[in-house]
Amino acid sequence: NIIVNGIFASDSKTLVDAGSEIAWGVDSNGNAGVGTDLSANLSGFSAFKINILSNDLPATIQLGVRSNSGSFVNSSVYNVAPGMIMMNQSITINFSDFGGVDFSDVDAISMVINTSASGDIVIDSFEAVPEPASMIALGLGAAALVARRKRNS
Repeated sequence: NIIVNGIFASDSKTLVDAGSEIAWGVDSNGNAGVGTDLSANLSGFSAFKINILSNDLPATIQLGVRSNSGSFVNSSVYNVAPGMIMMNQSITINFSDFGGVDFSDVDAISMVINTSASGDIVIDSFEAVPEPASMIALGLGAAALVARRKRNS
C-alpha cells in the first residue's frame, strides 16, 4: 500500500490476496482515544462517495462508522467493478446503510478494501455527499447572487 498526493494504491502482488484498511479518527495502532476523535458533524450530508481511479480484478469495499464513542457500525460490502484500468468509477454508500449511527458526532471512519489475488486498486478520493436539500439551498443562493449582480450592473 502506498499513498502519494492523497491517492491510495493497493498492489496485491502476484498470487497474493490482499486486504487493506484506511481509518480516520484513530491512532497508529487503530485505537480511538484522546486527540484522535474526528468529532465530525456530518448531519448535513446523506452519503459517502468513494472515487476509484483504477481496479483490475474483483474487489470489495466496506465502510465502518463509529459515533458517540460507541462501536463501529459496518455498511454492506460493495463490489468494485473489475477491468477498470485507468477508468474512473464511483461507489456511493448511503448513511441509511449504517443503522444507529449519530452522524452529528462521528468519531471514526474505516474503509476495508479486499482485492483478489494479484489485484490492484487505486482510490482517488473519499468524500461526504451533501443531502439534496442542502444542494438545492446552495444552488438557490448562487442563483440569487447572480441575479442580484446582474440587477446592480
